[in-house]
Amino acid sequence: MILNPVDFKNYLYCPREIFYKYVNLIETEPTVKMNAGYQLHKRIEELEKKRTLIKYGIGNCDKKFNFKVYSKSEGISGIIDMLLEDEESMYPVDFKMTESIIIDGYKLQLYAYSRALSSIYEKRCDLGFIYFITSNKILKVDFDEDLISNYMRIKSEILNMIKSEKLPDPTNEREKCSGCEYINFCGDVI
Repeated sequence: MILNPVDFKNYLYCPREIFYKYVNLIETEPTVKMNAGYQLHKRIEELEKKRTLIKYGIGNCDKKFNFKVYSKSEGISGIIDMLLEDEESMYPVDFKMTESIIIDGYKLQLYAYSRALSSIYEKRCDLGFIYFITSNKILKVDFDEDLISNYMRIKSEILNMIKSEKLPDPTNEREKCSGCEYINFCGDVI
């Protein structure tokens, strides 16, 4: 089973998103919010190409945008918004439109990219960054033991849910449902 790092964020947002994607194999169209995010990502990419790395607090690195990563051994495949790389280390950077209550999901997504990178390349990948576009803030994310443990637990939950094919409970925060691309499949919440 190959997961996308975004699945970790989405699982914490609402586990049914993952269920519908992997068990029911439902393909959806991007929402208005998703399309706005894609456009903003393109703009930020152009700006980041010209910017220095001072705000990241690391030395000189190569910047690679929309970096595809696939690791069969980790079961991870995705596209990293920006990868910073020097001779010894790699630092995944994920662009986010807003700061959110699902910051743990953002960190798990970033760490999933790190796991895939570490399994492929012989470089350190001990930390990454989340760039909050609208506030222009950078969050440095150390891949510590707590994050690693949480990643392993959530990955196991996701894989077990997919294997069991058991529909999980919906999110308790029903306001999330209004913008969800799977809302038409959740008859018990609308």
